[in-house]
Amino acid sequence: MSNVIATYFYQEPDNFDSTYANIKGDNKNKIYWNTVYLFFISSCTINKSVRHCLFTNISKFLHREELERLGVEIYDNVENSNLTKGKWASVKFFFDVVNYININPIFPNDKYYALFDTDCLAINPFNFDLLTDNNYAYISGKESDTNYNFHGKSFRNLSLYYKEIEPSVTIDIKNKIGGEFFCFKKVENNIIINQFNKILQSNINKELKTEEQILTMINASLPFSINENHIKRVWTTAKTFNLKKRDLSTFCFLHLPSEKNYLTNKILSNYQKNGYLIDNFQNKTLLNYPFILRIIKILKTIKQRFKI
Repeated sequence: MSNVIATYFYQEPDNFDSTYANIKGDNKNKIYWNTVYLFFISSCTINKSVRHCLFTNISKFLHREELERLGVEIYDNVENSNLTKGKWASVKFFFDVVNYININPIFPNDKYYALFDTDCLAINPFNFDLLTDNNYAYISGKESDTNYNFHGKSFRNLSLYYKEIEPSVTIDIKNKIGGEFFCFKKVENNIIINQFNKILQSNINKELKTEEQILTMINASLPFSINENHIKRVWTTAKTFNLKKRDLSTFCFLHLPSEKNYLTNKILSNYQKNGYLIDNFQNKTLLNYPFILRIIKILKTIKQRFKI
């Protein structure tokens, strides 16, 4: 079997008390399932020799038949053992997915498992050959301010929490780890997965909101590796815009947290209308025209602000 590229989505019950950044309105599930569909359209087309997997908790969902036709393996019985309420209520589902892979023999040892957020888009082949025999997380965002507010906690808070779990280890957290991409090699007695479980089973788990906080804590003790060309977190708002045309030839994936709606729907519509996505891909989406996309976002912001 080959290495795996995957994403995951936990669909919450109706009227569940939760909020997420860059998601507004009552059609949250539709928005997320559209990003799942686009993720696999792009990656299955570009990474043809790779095994693609989706992890979720429900059997009936938008685009399931289309995903199966793409060859995506769907695992729809993954439970969320760390579901909370309010902000980022279900994001620790990430750890249930990692554990599901780790304990399930259908996923063999000595293969790499690359987990992406749903709002990522494949634009170039993902090169597993660049990985070595360690466990990896690849990040795009960093912060070095020790007073940085990280989902309600400072880096100092996280350092003290880790001290409670590992009294013999003193860490000084300086870098914020993004959760949009995590890749690991499945091996016996995986030290990083052991650390995940130690934190999740501790009393401080309830103080932690997101998988990013836990990844950040572990990275300070067991540093992950970084390959800057695997993925870029791209902001495309009127206020913050860092998309460059050269990104389309530099990176394997783009993380597009600001585009769960607008650009996702544009690209999906083009695919469903014309039946292609990647052929001449760069010339047929607004990703290839950052200046135009930024103008559109500025105009949309002005219209919303002044209710034009």
